[in-house]
Amino acid sequence: MSKITLRPYQILAVQSIVNRYDVATNDTLCLPTGSGKSIVIAEAVRQINQPTLILQPSAEILQQNKEKLEMYFPVEDIGVYSASLNEKTIKKITLATIGSISKCPENFTNFPLVMIDECHLVPIDSPTSQYLKFLNQIKPHKIIGVTATPFRLSTTFAPPNYNEAVTTIKVITRMGRNKFWNGGIIFNVPTSAMIDQGYLHKPTYFDNTIIQHESVPTNKSLSDFKLDKYEELILPHEENILDTISRLSSNSHSVLVFCTSVEQAIRYSLVFKSSAVVSALTKKKERKEIISKFRAGELKIVFNVSCLTTGFDHPRLDGLVMIRPTRSLGLYSQMVGRVLRIHPDKTHARIIDFSGNLKAMGYADSIELYKNGNLPDIRTSKKEGWHGKILYKMKLPTNNYK
Repeated sequence: MSKITLRPYQILAVQSIVNRYDVATNDTLCLPTGSGKSIVIAEAVRQINQPTLILQPSAEILQQNKEKLEMYFPVEDIGVYSASLNEKTIKKITLATIGSISKCPENFTNFPLVMIDECHLVPIDSPTSQYLKFLNQIKPHKIIGVTATPFRLSTTFAPPNYNEAVTTIKVITRMGRNKFWNGGIIFNVPTSAMIDQGYLHKPTYFDNTIIQHESVPTNKSLSDFKLDKYEELILPHEENILDTISRLSSNSHSVLVFCTSVEQAIRYSLVFKSSAVVSALTKKKERKEIISKFRAGELKIVFNVSCLTTGFDHPRLDGLVMIRPTRSLGLYSQMVGRVLRIHPDKTHARIIDFSGNLKAMGYADSIELYKNGNLPDIRTSKKEGWHGKILYKMKLPTNNYK
């Protein structure tokens, strides 16, 4: 058990948590990908010294947080409650996945502090969701949320006939009828500042957009694009895409490609010898082996389908290709964040965008929170307020929405 030296912004982040522990509000912190969120969580828990429940959306992120906690606490003080990890132990410091504990809140009523990693995933506009239902049942004294992307998409239906669906992006502290994150954002460090201070690698962007976002149809839920239709549109350009991936690979240590479908990922992977596919269909053991080989440099390219975003850590990654389009500022930021981590042998961080994401949303490393009057807002390298920005508008049959 050993402590690590905190960076200056990590010290300030921890202080902001500790100083507000006695204030019975739900607070958030914005810490970019690669900033060491798990270290901040571990040190804050150590200083507060109260029984703490730490929630995370996946077993992989739980494992990362557990590794950092073991630098601060004896192993016997750390419990893990996760069905996918085959562990159900409750200790003074307990890490859990919400799906594993949502049906047994009575076991967790003695935790005054709850910390939520990737808190932007909490559906704060849905009181019956696993997160909110569980938290309302255990009633902790304090809830602290940590995320790199404190914003979400929100779809509403416009009066008077409610036949127009409008999708916007909003800062999570300004969402929900009861403003779940009522303590606001108590600490924020932008990605650009982390790059300037040498804690993240500055990326180089290449805009190879094939189809503009305006030409891609949205899905039924209006949450994103119809990826199957988009894939049809770019199909004639596959030779160019594969050639670009090949050239990037020859000048990179590791390349991560965000694909639109499993079929596309498999098709592309067959072209490259030192490559593999990771998707929801990849079995847990195989996925672990692929990621291990990728990090070790035994695999050059991984074609990924909606998996290796939040929580995936490979500091040596220096090449990233976006084929998959999105209008989710959060997903875009999480994708780009994979290539920003620093490594002593890393000389570049190249991002090639075929998807139109860069053209639509600007430089992902320039996405930041700022005060717009007295309220938090989001801006990109385009320097415009994005809270409430309309991303989609769709006319719907009136009789479908009453």
